[in-house]
Amino acid sequence: MRGAWIVGVLIIVGACGAEGSVSGTVSTSAPLVTTSPTTAGPAMTAPAASAPTTAPVTTASAPTTVLPTTSPAPVIGPDGVWEVTSGIVNGEPAQLIENAPITLIAEGSRLSGSAPCNSYEFTVELRKVGVEIVDGFVTEIGCESPIAELEELYLQSFGPTATYLIDGSTLTWQTPTATWIFNRVSPVRAAPLIGTTWVLNGVIDEFGGMSASGIEKGRIVFAADGTFAGSTSCRDFTGSWVLVGTTINAGDVVIAGECTGPMAEVDDIVVQVLDEGLVASIDGNRLSARPSDNLGLDYFAGT
Repeated sequence: MRGAWIVGVLIIVGACGAEGSVSGTVSTSAPLVTTSPTTAGPAMTAPAASAPTTAPVTTASAPTTVLPTTSPAPVIGPDGVWEVTSGIVNGEPAQLIENAPITLIAEGSRLSGSAPCNSYEFTVELRKVGVEIVDGFVTEIGCESPIAELEELYLQSFGPTATYLIDGSTLTWQTPTATWIFNRVSPVRAAPLIGTTWVLNGVIDEFGGMSASGIEKGRIVFAADGTFAGSTSCRDFTGSWVLVGTTINAGDVVIAGECTGPMAEVDDIVVQVLDEGLVASIDGNRLSARPSDNLGLDYFAGT
């Protein structure tokens, strides 16, 4: 019922430098010579004048200022939203499925996306010459064939090590067993907080990510009056919410009845998150509630 998936990724990046200089010039002007007017008097024979002595002119070299060499900040990680357009695994082309896209969302130290049925997310340590995945999870929603087979092919071949190349709007992700080609796509427009039915997609606890058949019955809807209502997928709850910056904080949670049966474990994690204040944020059509590192809920915008 639980699933955890961890890989290491090595990516080579580069940087280049630039150098420039600025020079100045020195200008000299000839001295101004003033001739006194001649005063009338007896005619005189002037002695022969000797040639004037000209002092040598020293030309100063223009000072040169050298600017310090600067290098652009290295680009680490394929930040952006990407969608697979083709793939080759173990020398065989992957059979992509229409309306079941495989996506990769890179945001600094976070890689996530759809695989294409389940959601995956990894926290990575960024380095100057690579990336190492330190932890992550994959939800465990039951997927039908052939989506299940495509998802397994992608997840198993995404790592454990990889290099990537970005050429314009194309990302080539290469591992020891596969080459996946992605195309850059526009980020998903954020769904409105108020009035959207947020559908539970997965839960996270200290053992990693988890999902189950029927988890989509978990819902939460935020109202304009500062209240919310929903279901853990097993029992109903209500509460109040307030927006602090871009973070949604919840309080005054009331949960009805008790939960027994196959959804009891999911229910327990949802209740823990609600009790800790929800602490949620929206990213595109996803709402993520992460009150702590080892606890969280993942919702998507439903209809």
